[in-house]
Amino acid sequence: MVWEESRSILSMVTSAGWIDTALKKLQIYAILRGNYIYIGVSDRLIVNRWCAHFNDNGSFMCALRRVNEDEVSRERAVHFFLYDLSIIEKHCKPEACRRVLEYIEHELHLYIGRSRFFTPKFRLISDTLRTAPTNCSISYEYIENATTYMVRDLEEKVALIV
Repeated sequence: MVWEESRSILSMVTSAGWIDTALKKLQIYAILRGNYIYIGVSDRLIVNRWCAHFNDNGSFMCALRRVNEDEVSRERAVHFFLYDLSIIEKHCKPEACRRVLEYIEHELHLYIGRSRFFTPKFRLISDTLRTAPTNCSISYEYIENATTYMVRDLEEKVALIV
C-alpha cells in the first residue's frame, strides 16, 4: 500500500526546468503571464530581477496594471524565458556591453511586435522608450541573428504552453 501511494505521488511530480546563470551575466529574458509578455535585460543574478518584477511597484506589475488592472489580481501561471548573451563580452569593450544588450533588447521588442505568432494573441507590455540606444558597437548581423534566434525560440516554446 505504501508503494502505491508513493508511486501515485511521484506521478504528480514534474520538472519545472532549471536556470543556468551567474551572479553577473549578460541576459535577456521574457516573462509570459496570460496573454501578456514582458521583455527585459539583466547583468546580475536573474532570480533577484524576476522577484523584483512581482513586487507591487515592480516593472512587470506596473506595466500589467497600466494595460489591465483586473489581470493583476488573477491567479495565473507565469513562464520565464532566459537567454545568455555573455558572448557579447568577447566582442566589445566592458563599458559598451550594457549598451549592446539594450540595443538587442530593443530589436527584440521590434521583432516581437512584428511577429505573426505573438501579435494577434499576446500583448507586449514592456517597452524600450527610455533605454533604446541609437547605435551599437557590435555588428548588426550579430544583433539580427541573435534576435531572430530568440524570437523563433520563444515562438516554439510559447506554442507548447498555449
